Amino acid sequence: MFPPDGETQVGGVHLPAGSSIRPEQYEYTRCDGSKGVSALLPHIGWYSDTDWDSTLVSWVGLARAFSQTGLWPVVGGPGNRCAEPRIIKRSWPRSRTHKDEAANVLQDCWDGRAVVARETGEPLPENRPPFPGVPVGKILTNNVEKVPLAGWSNWNPGCASPQAGLLLVPAMRPADVPQLVGWAGPGNYSLGGHEISAVLRSWEERFGAVLYQLGPTTLALRVARPPTTLADATVLMEEHYLLCVDNFGSQSWEPPISRDDYAKRLINAPVWDFWWD
Repeated sequence: MFPPDGETQVGGVHLPAGSSIRPEQYEYTRCDGSKGVSALLPHIGWYSDTDWDSTLVSWVGLARAFSQTGLWPVVGGPGNRCAEPRIIKRSWPRSRTHKDEAANVLQDCWDGRAVVARETGEPLPENRPPFPGVPVGKILTNNVEKVPLAGWSNWNPGCASPQAGLLLVPAMRPADVPQLVGWAGPGNYSLGGHEISAVLRSWEERFGAVLYQLGPTTLALRVARPPTTLADATVLMEEHYLLCVDNFGSQSWEPPISRDDYAKRLINAPVWDFWWD
């Protein structure tokens, strides 16, 4: 399933020394106050330190070989839960059950934006329209071949560290990776790997958007078929807003952005970056 430890080749791509990794065990407190240690979990992937320039080239080669290897490459680096074996954990509870449907996940996010009374927590009357749902896509087999190689996103230059390495994850499709590795980047919003993967599957089918990078609270996608019209970009913008409202707020590298301007940025955008506070 995994490449052998040490220097190796995967899908015709040479990789420096690496090894398979598993989530670390962690201590927890039982209801009676006693301490326990989590079970030793299976390996989730194979990680190799690579320099920045070779990471970009290797990622494309590994992504194109995915149909033969079954290993999806993810760019990671120091501090990335998916790339640093000493801090990978699965201590978070299993995500809510959504039947792996993007519409169910985004519906929950939509409901979470409802205005409520401070005293009672009951929803207040509002004028916004009902949740519009999610367009249906279809799975294509050649998405990866059309994914552009962009060395740096002009949205969130901090998403991928210059010291980034590569994690190879056994997966049926790229969108499954956050769920498979137990990623919890947007945990402050009660979203986990299951929810993120559900939405990524929809974007993968509709736009050829495939996972490129995971960090502690960041995620980046390379996009083969981004929206080409403002109408389509506006629909997608609303989904980005529901999943990651922090993308619209003030960040250290840029001021807040309006929803209209965000939609315009999505037109023909080859990279989508996400950051949760």
